[in-house]
Amino acid sequence: MRRPTSLKTKVFSCIVGILLVFFLPGSSLAKVSEGDQAVAFAGQDLEGNPIDIAPLIGKQVIVLKFGSIYCSTCVQSIVAFSELQRKHPPDELKVIGINLDIYGSFRVKRFYKGYKDLVSFPIVIDKELKVSGSYGVATLPSVVIIGKDGKVAKVMMGYQEGELDSAVQLAEELIRPRGIITLAGTDPGTGDEIQILFPVNFTSTKQDAVYVVGSVPEPGSGVTLTLNGGNRQEMTAERDFFYIRTPVTLGSNYIEVTNTDRKGVTKTKAIVMFREPKLGMGFENQFPVYRYHLEENEAKCTECHDLAPPDSTDQNFMMITQLCLECHKELGEKTYVHGPITVGGCSPCHDFSSLPARYDLFTTGADLCYGCHQEKADEFARSYIHGPLAAGICTICHSPHGSNEKYNLRLPQGQMCLTCHNQIREFTSLFNQHPPFERGACAGCHNPHSSDNPTFFLKYLGDDLCYSCHDEDQMEDHNHPVGVVPQYSFPGIKLTAVGELMCTSCHNPHASDSERLLPPKGCNACHTV
Repeated sequence: MRRPTSLKTKVFSCIVGILLVFFLPGSSLAKVSEGDQAVAFAGQDLEGNPIDIAPLIGKQVIVLKFGSIYCSTCVQSIVAFSELQRKHPPDELKVIGINLDIYGSFRVKRFYKGYKDLVSFPIVIDKELKVSGSYGVATLPSVVIIGKDGKVAKVMMGYQEGELDSAVQLAEELIRPRGIITLAGTDPGTGDEIQILFPVNFTSTKQDAVYVVGSVPEPGSGVTLTLNGGNRQEMTAERDFFYIRTPVTLGSNYIEVTNTDRKGVTKTKAIVMFREPKLGMGFENQFPVYRYHLEENEAKCTECHDLAPPDSTDQNFMMITQLCLECHKELGEKTYVHGPITVGGCSPCHDFSSLPARYDLFTTGADLCYGCHQEKADEFARSYIHGPLAAGICTICHSPHGSNEKYNLRLPQGQMCLTCHNQIREFTSLFNQHPPFERGACAGCHNPHSSDNPTFFLKYLGDDLCYSCHDEDQMEDHNHPVGVVPQYSFPGIKLTAVGELMCTSCHNPHASDSERLLPPKGCNACHTV
Protein backbone atom coordinates (compact mmCIF):
# COMPACT_ATOMS: atom_id res chain seq x y z
CA MET A 1 0.00 0.00 0.00
CA ARG A 2 1.35 3.38 -0.94
CA ARG A 3 1.98 5.69 1.99
CA PRO A 4 0.05 8.98 1.65
CA THR A 5 2.18 12.02 1.00
CA SER A 6 2.28 14.29 4.03
CA LEU A 7 1.99 18.06 3.92
CA LYS A 8 5.61 18.28 5.13
CA THR A 9 6.74 16.09 2.24
CA LYS A 10 4.85 18.21 -0.27
CA VAL A 11 6.32 21.42 1.12
CA PHE A 12 9.80 19.91 1.12
CA SER A 13 9.41 18.85 -2.53
CA CYS A 14 8.28 22.34 -3.48
CA ILE A 15 11.25 23.90 -1.71
CA VAL A 16 13.64 21.55 -3.48
CA GLY A 17 12.01 22.41 -6.79
CA ILE A 18 12.42 26.11 -6.13
CA LEU A 19 16.05 25.79 -5.07
CA LEU A 20 16.94 23.73 -8.15
CA VAL A 21 16.00 26.70 -10.30
CA PHE A 22 18.97 28.65 -9.01
CA PHE A 23 21.62 26.04 -9.71
CA LEU A 24 21.07 25.32 -13.38
CA PRO A 25 24.22 25.01 -15.48
CA GLY A 26 25.18 28.32 -17.00
CA SER A 27 23.08 30.43 -14.65
CA SER A 28 24.79 33.30 -12.85
CA LEU A 29 23.67 35.81 -10.29
CA ALA A 30 24.57 39.48 -10.48
CA LYS A 31 24.95 41.57 -7.37
CA VAL A 32 22.45 44.45 -7.42
CA SER A 33 22.52 46.72 -4.41
CA GLU A 34 20.29 49.53 -3.27
CA GLY A 35 21.34 52.70 -5.10
CA ASP A 36 22.39 50.88 -8.29
CA GLN A 37 20.85 51.73 -11.63
CA ALA A 38 17.88 49.51 -12.51
CA VAL A 39 18.45 46.80 -15.11
CA ALA A 40 16.03 46.90 -18.04
CA PHE A 41 14.41 43.77 -19.46
CA ALA A 42 11.67 42.85 -21.90
CA GLY A 43 9.37 39.85 -22.26
CA GLN A 44 5.74 38.74 -22.50
CA ASP A 45 3.02 38.35 -19.93
CA LEU A 46 0.90 35.18 -19.64
CA GLU A 47 -1.46 36.50 -22.33
CA GLY A 48 1.37 37.13 -24.79
CA ASN A 49 1.34 40.92 -24.37
CA PRO A 50 4.76 42.61 -24.56
CA ILE A 51 6.37 43.84 -21.32
CA ASP A 52 9.32 46.26 -21.45
CA ILE A 53 10.42 48.28 -18.43
CA ALA A 54 13.09 50.32 -20.26
CA PRO A 55 10.65 53.17 -21.11
CA LEU A 56 9.43 53.20 -17.49
CA ILE A 57 12.81 53.47 -15.75
CA GLY A 58 13.42 56.98 -14.45
CA LYS A 59 9.79 58.02 -14.90
CA GLN A 60 7.77 56.05 -12.36
CA VAL A 61 8.03 53.61 -9.47
CA ILE A 62 8.46 49.96 -10.52
CA VAL A 63 7.90 46.98 -8.21
CA LEU A 64 9.34 43.63 -9.34
CA LYS A 65 7.74 40.77 -7.39
CA PHE A 66 9.78 37.55 -7.81
CA GLY A 67 7.91 34.40 -6.83
CA SER A 68 6.62 30.90 -7.49
CA ILE A 69 3.17 29.35 -7.35
CA TYR A 70 4.64 26.78 -4.92
CA CYS A 71 5.88 29.42 -2.46
CA SER A 72 3.15 30.05 0.14
CA THR A 73 4.42 33.52 1.09
CA CYS A 74 4.65 34.48 -2.60
CA VAL A 75 1.03 33.46 -3.15
CA GLN A 76 -0.28 35.09 0.04
CA SER A 77 1.31 38.41 -0.91
CA ILE A 78 -0.50 38.58 -4.27
CA VAL A 79 -3.46 40.34 -2.65
CA ALA A 80 -1.32 43.10 -1.11
CA PHE A 81 0.51 43.87 -4.36
CA SER A 82 -2.73 43.73 -6.36
CA GLU A 83 -4.29 46.27 -3.98
CA LEU A 84 -1.16 48.43 -4.29
CA GLN A 85 -1.49 48.47 -8.08
CA ARG A 86 -5.22 49.25 -7.97
CA LYS A 87 -4.58 52.25 -5.70
CA HIS A 88 -2.22 53.91 -8.17
CA PRO A 89 -2.50 54.53 -11.94
CA PRO A 90 -0.04 52.58 -14.09
CA ASP A 91 1.74 55.77 -15.17
CA GLU A 92 2.98 56.41 -11.61
CA LEU A 93 3.45 52.83 -10.35
CA LYS A 94 3.90 49.54 -12.16
CA VAL A 95 3.88 46.17 -10.39
CA ILE A 96 5.28 43.27 -12.43
CA GLY A 97 5.31 39.67 -11.24
CA ILE A 98 8.39 37.65 -12.23
CA ASN A 99 7.59 33.94 -12.02
CA LEU A 100 10.49 31.49 -11.68
CA ASP A 101 8.61 28.24 -12.38
CA ILE A 102 10.55 27.55 -15.57
CA TYR A 103 9.35 23.93 -15.73
CA GLY A 104 5.67 23.38 -16.48
CA SER A 105 4.61 26.89 -17.50
CA PHE A 106 1.15 25.50 -18.28
CA ARG A 107 0.63 25.04 -14.51
CA VAL A 108 1.56 28.69 -13.93
CA LYS A 109 -0.93 29.86 -16.57
CA ARG A 110 -3.64 27.62 -15.15
CA PHE A 111 -2.95 28.88 -11.62
CA TYR A 112 -3.22 32.56 -12.53
CA LYS A 113 -6.19 31.94 -14.77
CA GLY A 114 -8.06 30.77 -11.69
CA TYR A 115 -7.26 34.09 -9.99
CA LYS A 116 -7.65 36.40 -12.99
CA ASP A 117 -10.15 38.62 -11.13
CA LEU A 118 -7.77 38.97 -8.17
CA VAL A 119 -4.39 39.68 -9.81
CA SER A 120 -4.13 43.26 -11.09
CA PHE A 121 -0.55 43.16 -12.40
CA PRO A 122 1.12 41.29 -15.30
CA ILE A 123 3.07 38.07 -14.74
CA VAL A 124 6.22 37.29 -16.71
CA ILE A 125 7.73 33.78 -16.65
CA ASP A 126 11.49 34.16 -16.35
CA LYS A 127 12.17 31.16 -18.61
CA GLU A 128 15.94 31.63 -18.88
CA LEU A 129 16.36 33.20 -15.44
CA LYS A 130 17.83 36.31 -17.02
CA VAL A 131 15.70 38.76 -15.06
CA SER A 132 16.25 37.08 -11.70
CA GLY A 133 19.93 36.62 -12.50
CA SER A 134 20.40 40.30 -13.38
CA TYR A 135 18.92 41.32 -10.02
CA GLY A 136 20.75 38.65 -7.99
CA VAL A 137 17.61 36.86 -6.82
CA ALA A 138 18.75 33.71 -5.01
CA THR A 139 15.77 32.94 -2.81
CA LEU A 140 12.02 33.35 -2.78
CA PRO A 141 10.06 35.43 -2.20
CA SER A 142 12.01 38.53 -3.26
CA VAL A 143 10.97 42.09 -4.10
CA VAL A 144 12.95 44.79 -5.89
CA ILE A 145 11.58 48.34 -5.78
CA ILE A 146 12.85 50.91 -8.30
CA GLY A 147 12.36 54.61 -7.57
CA LYS A 148 11.42 57.44 -9.91
CA ASP A 149 15.10 58.24 -10.33
CA GLY A 150 15.65 54.87 -12.02
CA LYS A 151 17.73 53.50 -9.17
CA VAL A 152 17.08 50.48 -6.98
CA ALA A 153 15.51 51.78 -3.77
CA LYS A 154 14.96 48.47 -1.95
CA VAL A 155 16.01 44.83 -2.31
CA MET A 156 14.15 42.34 -0.11
CA MET A 157 15.46 38.80 -0.45
CA GLY A 158 13.48 36.07 1.29
CA TYR A 159 11.20 38.42 3.21
CA GLN A 160 8.78 37.09 5.82
CA GLU A 161 5.06 37.72 5.80
CA GLY A 162 5.40 40.35 8.49
CA GLU A 163 7.77 42.39 6.31
CA LEU A 164 5.26 42.73 3.49
CA ASP A 165 3.77 45.96 4.84
CA SER A 166 7.13 47.71 4.74
CA ALA A 167 7.58 46.88 1.03
CA VAL A 168 4.14 48.24 0.17
CA GLN A 169 4.66 51.32 2.35
CA LEU A 170 8.02 52.09 0.74
CA ALA A 171 6.53 51.86 -2.76
CA GLU A 172 3.83 54.37 -1.79
CA GLU A 173 6.36 56.69 -0.17
CA LEU A 174 8.42 56.72 -3.37
CA ILE A 175 5.33 57.81 -5.31
CA ARG A 176 4.59 60.65 -2.89
CA PRO A 177 7.76 61.26 -0.88
CA ARG A 178 7.28 62.20 2.76
CA GLY A 179 9.27 64.73 4.72
CA ILE A 180 12.80 64.17 5.94
CA ILE A 181 13.11 61.89 8.97
CA THR A 182 15.33 63.24 11.71
CA LEU A 183 17.00 61.16 14.36
CA ALA A 184 15.74 62.03 17.82
CA GLY A 185 18.40 63.93 19.70
CA THR A 186 20.08 65.24 16.53
CA ASP A 187 17.57 68.03 15.91
CA PRO A 188 16.45 70.42 18.65
CA GLY A 189 12.93 70.56 17.24
CA THR A 190 10.47 73.42 17.31
CA GLY A 191 8.18 72.21 20.07
CA ASP A 192 5.31 71.62 17.66
CA GLU A 193 6.30 68.15 16.50
CA ILE A 194 6.68 64.62 17.81
CA GLN A 195 9.55 63.96 20.21
CA ILE A 196 11.09 60.67 21.39
CA LEU A 197 12.12 61.11 25.02
CA PHE A 198 13.23 57.54 25.77
CA PRO A 199 15.25 55.50 24.96
CA VAL A 200 18.14 57.87 24.40
CA ASN A 201 19.44 57.82 20.83
CA PHE A 202 22.63 55.85 20.09
CA THR A 203 22.58 53.71 23.24
CA SER A 204 22.70 49.93 23.79
CA THR A 205 20.77 47.36 25.81
CA LYS A 206 20.76 43.64 26.54
CA GLN A 207 17.00 43.56 27.02
CA ASP A 208 14.81 41.93 24.37
CA ALA A 209 12.24 44.76 24.56
CA VAL A 210 12.28 48.47 25.44
CA TYR A 211 9.69 51.13 26.27
CA VAL A 212 9.53 53.97 23.76
CA VAL A 213 8.16 57.11 25.41
CA GLY A 214 7.60 60.47 23.76
CA SER A 215 5.38 63.50 23.32
CA VAL A 216 3.08 64.73 20.56
CA PRO A 217 1.86 68.29 19.96
CA GLU A 218 -1.79 67.31 19.60
CA PRO A 219 -3.47 65.20 22.31
CA GLY A 220 -5.36 62.20 20.97
CA SER A 221 -3.48 62.07 17.67
CA GLY A 222 -2.29 58.83 16.08
CA VAL A 223 1.15 57.33 16.70
CA THR A 224 2.78 54.54 14.66
CA LEU A 225 5.99 52.81 15.72
CA THR A 226 7.93 50.91 13.07
CA LEU A 227 10.86 48.63 13.96
CA ASN A 228 13.54 48.11 11.30
CA GLY A 229 11.10 49.02 8.54
CA GLY A 230 8.82 46.06 9.26
CA ASN A 231 7.11 45.43 12.60
CA ARG A 232 4.44 48.11 13.16
CA GLN A 233 2.39 49.14 16.19
CA GLU A 234 -0.33 51.77 16.17
CA MET A 235 -1.98 53.63 19.05
CA THR A 236 -3.75 56.86 19.95
CA ALA A 237 -1.68 59.11 22.19
CA GLU A 238 -3.14 59.67 25.64
CA ARG A 239 -3.15 63.38 26.29
CA ASP A 240 0.12 64.71 24.85
CA PHE A 241 2.35 61.66 25.29
CA PHE A 242 2.70 58.09 24.00
CA TYR A 243 4.09 54.94 25.56
CA ILE A 244 4.82 51.83 23.46
CA ARG A 245 6.73 48.67 24.33
CA THR A 246 8.56 47.18 21.37
CA PRO A 247 10.82 44.14 20.93
CA VAL A 248 14.34 44.78 19.68
CA THR A 249 16.49 42.45 17.62
CA LEU A 250 20.13 41.55 18.15
CA GLY A 251 22.35 44.15 16.55
CA SER A 252 21.28 47.56 15.35
CA ASN A 253 17.63 48.63 15.63
CA TYR A 254 16.05 51.52 13.73
CA ILE A 255 13.02 52.66 15.73
CA GLU A 256 10.83 55.07 13.79
CA VAL A 257 7.82 56.86 15.31
CA THR A 258 5.31 58.74 13.14
CA ASN A 259 2.64 61.13 14.43
CA THR A 260 -0.45 61.86 12.34
CA ASP A 261 -2.59 64.82 13.37
CA ARG A 262 -6.30 65.27 12.70
CA LYS A 263 -5.56 66.99 9.39
CA GLY A 264 -3.61 63.97 8.18
CA VAL A 265 -0.21 65.69 8.42
CA THR A 266 2.55 63.29 9.46
CA LYS A 267 5.85 63.99 11.17
CA THR A 268 8.44 61.37 12.01
CA LYS A 269 11.34 60.98 14.41
CA ALA A 270 13.65 58.00 14.77
CA ILE A 271 16.38 56.63 17.03
CA VAL A 272 19.06 54.00 16.64
CA MET A 273 19.52 51.47 19.44
CA PHE A 274 21.88 48.51 19.66
CA ARG A 275 21.00 45.23 21.37
CA GLU A 276 23.89 43.13 22.65
CA PRO A 277 23.63 39.36 23.21
CA LYS A 278 23.60 38.11 26.78
CA LEU A 279 25.97 35.30 25.85
CA GLY A 280 28.51 34.97 23.07
CA MET A 281 30.56 37.33 20.94
CA GLY A 282 30.37 38.82 17.47
CA PHE A 283 28.25 41.92 18.17
CA GLU A 284 30.36 44.96 18.92
CA ASN A 285 29.31 48.57 19.38
CA GLN A 286 30.57 51.75 20.97
CA PHE A 287 27.19 52.87 22.35
CA PRO A 288 26.82 53.50 26.10
CA VAL A 289 24.36 51.32 28.04
CA TYR A 290 20.88 52.85 28.22
CA ARG A 291 19.23 53.16 31.63
CA TYR A 292 16.01 54.97 32.26
CA HIS A 293 16.01 55.22 36.06
CA LEU A 294 18.59 58.01 36.29
CA GLU A 295 17.67 61.19 38.13
CA GLU A 296 17.89 63.38 35.02
CA ASN A 297 15.62 61.01 33.08
CA GLU A 298 13.02 60.59 35.79
CA ALA A 299 12.83 64.37 36.20
CA LYS A 300 10.98 64.55 32.87
CA CYS A 301 8.19 62.36 34.24
CA THR A 302 7.89 63.31 37.90
CA GLU A 303 5.71 66.34 37.15
CA CYS A 304 2.85 63.90 36.64
CA HIS A 305 4.09 60.62 38.11
CA ASP A 306 5.34 59.70 41.56
CA LEU A 307 8.37 57.52 40.89
CA ALA A 308 9.61 57.37 44.49
CA PRO A 309 8.91 53.90 45.96
CA PRO A 310 7.58 53.42 49.48
CA ASP A 311 10.17 52.96 52.18
CA SER A 312 11.35 49.36 51.78
CA THR A 313 12.15 49.19 55.47
CA ASP A 314 8.42 48.95 56.08
CA GLN A 315 8.51 45.61 54.24
CA ASN A 316 5.50 46.83 52.30
CA PHE A 317 6.41 44.70 49.33
CA MET A 318 3.04 44.66 47.61
CA MET A 319 2.83 48.46 47.57
CA ILE A 320 6.26 48.52 45.97
CA THR A 321 5.18 45.97 43.37
CA GLN A 322 2.03 47.95 42.53
CA LEU A 323 4.15 51.05 41.99
CA CYS A 324 6.39 49.20 39.52
CA LEU A 325 3.43 47.66 37.71
CA GLU A 326 2.01 51.12 37.00
CA CYS A 327 4.50 51.26 34.12
CA HIS A 328 5.64 47.65 33.80
CA LYS A 329 2.11 46.29 33.36
CA GLU A 330 3.14 43.35 31.20
CA LEU A 331 5.15 41.79 34.05
CA GLY A 332 2.00 40.77 35.90
CA GLU A 333 -0.02 39.68 32.87
CA LYS A 334 1.66 36.34 32.15
CA THR A 335 0.30 32.89 32.97
CA TYR A 336 3.30 32.16 35.21
CA VAL A 337 4.58 35.12 37.21
CA HIS A 338 7.88 34.82 39.07
CA GLY A 339 7.23 34.21 42.76
CA PRO A 340 8.88 37.32 44.24
CA ILE A 341 6.61 39.56 42.19
CA THR A 342 3.43 37.97 43.51
CA VAL A 343 4.41 37.37 47.15
CA GLY A 344 7.45 39.47 47.92
CA GLY A 345 7.51 42.45 45.59
CA CYS A 346 10.36 43.60 43.38
CA SER A 347 12.79 44.55 46.13
CA PRO A 348 14.20 41.02 46.77
CA CYS A 349 16.06 41.31 43.45
CA HIS A 350 16.27 45.07 42.78
CA ASP A 351 18.15 47.54 44.95
CA PHE A 352 15.90 50.58 45.36
CA SER A 353 18.74 52.70 46.77
CA SER A 354 21.35 51.99 44.10
CA LEU A 355 23.12 54.92 42.43
CA PRO A 356 23.48 56.46 39.93
CA ALA A 357 20.83 54.22 38.37
CA ARG A 358 18.02 53.18 40.66
CA TYR A 359 16.70 49.58 40.83
CA ASP A 360 19.95 47.88 39.85
CA LEU A 361 20.11 44.15 40.63
CA PHE A 362 21.75 43.25 43.93
CA THR A 363 24.08 40.93 42.06
CA THR A 364 24.34 39.62 38.53
CA GLY A 365 23.81 36.31 36.77
CA ALA A 366 23.09 33.02 38.46
CA ASP A 367 24.26 34.26 41.86
CA LEU A 368 21.06 36.28 42.11
CA CYS A 369 18.94 33.23 41.23
CA TYR A 370 20.76 30.99 43.71
CA GLY A 371 19.61 33.29 46.51
CA CYS A 372 16.31 31.39 46.31
CA HIS A 373 17.05 28.44 44.03
CA GLN A 374 19.92 26.96 45.99
CA GLU A 375 19.13 23.45 44.73
CA LYS A 376 20.14 24.53 41.24
CA ALA A 377 23.56 25.57 42.46
CA ASP A 378 24.18 21.92 43.35
CA GLU A 379 23.99 21.06 39.67
CA PHE A 380 27.36 22.79 39.21
CA ALA A 381 28.91 19.76 40.91
CA ARG A 382 28.15 17.57 37.90
CA SER A 383 30.79 16.85 35.29
CA TYR A 384 29.17 18.52 32.28
CA ILE A 385 27.45 21.93 32.51
CA HIS A 386 25.11 23.37 29.87
CA GLY A 387 26.63 26.52 28.32
CA PRO A 388 24.19 29.15 29.65
CA LEU A 389 24.40 27.72 33.19
CA ALA A 390 28.19 27.50 32.98
CA ALA A 391 28.20 31.19 32.05
CA GLY A 392 25.87 31.90 34.97
CA ILE A 393 23.20 33.49 32.76
CA CYS A 394 19.91 31.82 33.61
CA THR A 395 17.89 34.54 31.86
CA ILE A 396 18.92 33.30 28.41
CA CYS A 397 16.29 30.58 28.79
CA HIS A 398 14.16 31.80 31.72
CA SER A 399 12.34 35.10 32.04
CA PRO A 400 13.07 36.63 35.45
CA HIS A 401 9.60 38.17 35.63
CA GLY A 402 7.01 35.98 33.96
CA SER A 403 6.09 33.86 30.98
CA ASN A 404 3.22 31.94 29.42
CA GLU A 405 5.41 28.80 29.58
CA LYS A 406 6.15 26.60 32.60
CA TYR A 407 9.35 27.33 34.48
CA ASN A 408 9.18 30.85 33.04
CA LEU A 409 10.80 29.68 29.81
CA ARG A 410 10.98 32.46 27.25
CA LEU A 411 9.61 30.15 24.53
CA PRO A 412 7.96 26.72 24.43
CA GLN A 413 10.58 24.15 25.43
CA GLY A 414 11.31 22.76 21.96
CA GLN A 415 11.53 26.21 20.38
CA MET A 416 13.75 27.39 23.20
CA CYS A 417 16.29 24.65 22.50
CA LEU A 418 16.23 25.24 18.74
CA THR A 419 17.19 28.90 19.13
CA CYS A 420 20.75 27.68 19.81
CA HIS A 421 20.78 24.11 18.51
CA ASN A 422 20.08 24.90 14.86
CA GLN A 423 21.57 21.63 13.66
CA ILE A 424 18.57 19.80 15.14
CA ARG A 425 16.07 22.00 13.28
CA GLU A 426 16.41 19.94 10.09
CA PHE A 427 14.70 17.01 11.83
CA THR A 428 11.49 19.02 12.25
CA SER A 429 10.70 18.61 8.53
CA LEU A 430 11.06 14.80 8.44
CA PHE A 431 8.00 12.59 8.02
CA ASN A 432 8.18 10.41 11.16
CA GLN A 433 9.12 12.10 14.42
CA HIS A 434 9.85 10.65 17.83
CA PRO A 435 6.82 11.69 19.97
CA PRO A 436 8.84 13.54 22.65
CA PHE A 437 10.69 15.46 19.92
CA GLU A 438 7.45 16.22 18.07
CA ARG A 439 5.95 17.62 21.29
CA GLY A 440 9.06 19.71 21.91
CA ALA A 441 9.73 17.81 25.15
CA CYS A 442 13.53 17.87 24.87
CA ALA A 443 13.91 17.68 28.64
CA GLY A 444 12.34 14.24 28.60
CA CYS A 445 15.70 12.85 27.44
CA HIS A 446 18.16 15.70 28.08
CA ASN A 447 18.87 17.48 31.32
CA PRO A 448 18.74 21.19 30.41
CA HIS A 449 21.19 22.22 33.14
CA SER A 450 23.93 19.63 33.64
CA SER A 451 24.74 15.94 33.61
CA ASP A 452 27.36 13.35 34.49
CA ASN A 453 26.75 11.80 31.09
CA PRO A 454 29.26 13.04 28.48
CA THR A 455 26.75 12.50 25.65
CA PHE A 456 24.45 15.49 25.09
CA PHE A 457 23.40 15.78 28.76
CA LEU A 458 21.28 12.62 28.42
CA LYS A 459 19.54 11.55 31.61
CA TYR A 460 20.61 7.90 31.31
CA LEU A 461 23.45 6.04 29.65
CA GLY A 462 22.97 4.06 26.44
CA ASP A 463 19.84 1.96 26.05
CA ASP A 464 18.75 2.68 29.62
CA LEU A 465 17.41 5.98 28.31
CA CYS A 466 15.17 4.20 25.79
CA TYR A 467 14.02 1.63 28.37
CA SER A 468 12.88 4.44 30.66
CA CYS A 469 9.86 4.79 28.34
CA HIS A 470 9.83 1.61 26.23
CA ASP A 471 9.28 -1.09 28.85
CA GLU A 472 9.53 -4.87 28.38
CA ASP A 473 5.87 -5.25 27.37
CA GLN A 474 6.28 -2.72 24.58
CA MET A 475 9.49 -4.37 23.38
CA GLU A 476 8.07 -7.92 23.46
CA ASP A 477 7.81 -8.22 19.65
CA HIS A 478 11.19 -6.56 19.06
CA ASN A 479 13.71 -9.32 18.37
CA HIS A 480 16.65 -7.44 16.86
CA PRO A 481 19.75 -8.04 19.02
CA VAL A 482 21.45 -5.27 20.97
CA GLY A 483 24.61 -5.46 23.02
CA VAL A 484 26.40 -7.53 20.36
CA VAL A 485 29.02 -6.72 17.74
CA PRO A 486 27.24 -6.38 14.34
CA GLN A 487 28.14 -8.59 11.40
CA TYR A 488 27.16 -5.82 8.97
CA SER A 489 27.11 -2.06 9.35
CA PHE A 490 26.72 1.10 7.32
CA PRO A 491 28.89 4.25 7.42
CA GLY A 492 28.09 6.43 10.43
CA ILE A 493 26.30 3.72 12.44
CA LYS A 494 26.30 4.44 16.17
CA LEU A 495 27.83 1.77 18.40
CA THR A 496 28.76 1.55 22.06
CA ALA A 497 32.29 2.27 23.23
CA VAL A 498 33.13 -1.41 22.73
CA GLY A 499 31.59 -1.57 19.25
CA GLU A 500 28.26 -3.17 20.16
CA LEU A 501 24.79 -2.44 18.78
CA MET A 502 22.41 -0.23 20.74
CA CYS A 503 18.96 1.22 20.07
CA THR A 504 20.27 4.32 18.26
CA SER A 505 22.32 2.09 15.94
CA CYS A 506 19.09 1.60 13.99
CA HIS A 507 16.67 4.23 15.30
CA ASN A 508 17.17 7.98 15.04
CA PRO A 509 16.23 9.48 18.42
CA HIS A 510 14.71 12.57 16.80
CA ALA A 511 13.11 11.88 13.42
CA SER A 512 13.40 10.04 10.11
CA ASP A 513 11.60 9.80 6.79
CA SER A 514 11.50 6.02 7.29
CA GLU A 515 9.10 4.09 9.49
CA ARG A 516 10.15 3.29 13.07
CA LEU A 517 12.77 6.03 12.80
CA LEU A 518 15.03 3.75 10.76
CA PRO A 519 17.83 4.93 8.40
CA PRO A 520 16.85 6.13 4.88
CA LYS A 521 17.29 2.62 3.44
CA GLY A 522 15.58 0.97 6.38
CA CYS A 523 16.81 -2.48 7.29
CA ASN A 524 18.56 -2.71 3.89
CA ALA A 525 21.13 -0.25 5.18
CA CYS A 526 22.77 -3.28 6.80
CA HIS A 527 20.81 -6.26 5.51
CA THR A 528 20.84 -6.93 1.76
CA VAL A 529 18.38 -9.36 0.20
